[in-house]
Amino acid sequence: MPGDNSLLDSLRAFVKAEVAAQGVPRAAHARHVTIALASTITGLSAKAIRRKIEDGKWLEGREYNRRDNGIFIDMRGFDAWVERGRQ
Repeated sequence: MPGDNSLLDSLRAFVKAEVAAQGVPRAAHARHVTIALASTITGLSAKAIRRKIEDGKWLEGREYNRRDNGIFIDMRGFDAWVERGRQ
């Protein structure tokens, strides 16, 4: 769809500006986010996120969920993963 990339680029710029200004992006209010937004929020690349899912390091229902042919990262699950110290 035309304009999708520019919208995503604008959202990424907004999140980066929020992180720089406040340390926590306002977009972090959402519990479940797309891989693209999770990448921006967490600093992990989309490829790294997909690899963790493919390799079974992140489990469905814990760090991510599938819905409507998409994958949504559970930010609470991500936080718990970081706190557990898993690679």
